[in-house]
Amino acid sequence: MLVLATYLLVMEGAFSRSLGKGVLALFIHDELDWHREGLALQKAVRRQVMKFLGYLPATLVGAFFAFQTWKTVPAPLLDYSRLEIVIAFTASALAFFWPCWIALTIALGNEPIHDRVAGTTVRVLETDQ
Repeated sequence: MLVLATYLLVMEGAFSRSLGKGVLALFIHDELDWHREGLALQKAVRRQVMKFLGYLPATLVGAFFAFQTWKTVPAPLLDYSRLEIVIAFTASALAFFWPCWIALTIALGNEPIHDRVAGTTVRVLETDQ
């Protein structure tokens, strides 16, 4: 996830688009400066932090369970408390619903949360004819 976030940060900061957006002729525009090539670093960072915020709890819970497993001798079944199971389920649900919420927001014609927080918008490349 860190590599993906870094790639998106660099591409959006330098070129206002990732390779996928480039194929679709989409650009990320700063709402206050439509003519700027690339996003300001602060806006690009805000955009990436908000994109990956929904996955953070699941990542932390996964790391917790991995470390719990690694520090013990392998056993057929580990004994987890009910609280650990509830936390794991909640984090997994958030990681599942986060991209669904973003996709639904876009499908309804609204700006997704990462664009609202960063003050950016994604639009089709406009060419002067």
